[in-house]
Amino acid sequence: MLSFGVFWEIGEFGFDVVAGLTGLEMPLAQHGLDDTMTDIVFNTIGAIVVARWGLPYLTDVTDVVTDRLDGWPVFD
Repeated sequence: MLSFGVFWEIGEFGFDVVAGLTGLEMPLAQHGLDDTMTDIVFNTIGAIVVARWGLPYLTDVTDVVTDRLDGWPVFD
């Protein structure tokens, strides 16, 4: 979730650059450093909540994925 928030902020920055170059108004735009930092703080809080809540529910899933990836040469 946190990494998705970082990619989202990069996307907003990219849209802002495109809007500046083309003169178009973009629906997703960067509204300054305060907006970006607020978004990152809330993304971090959300990531902590999801990680804490999801741990008991996703442990079995991670075990299955880890077992399936165990023999792959990329992960050796």
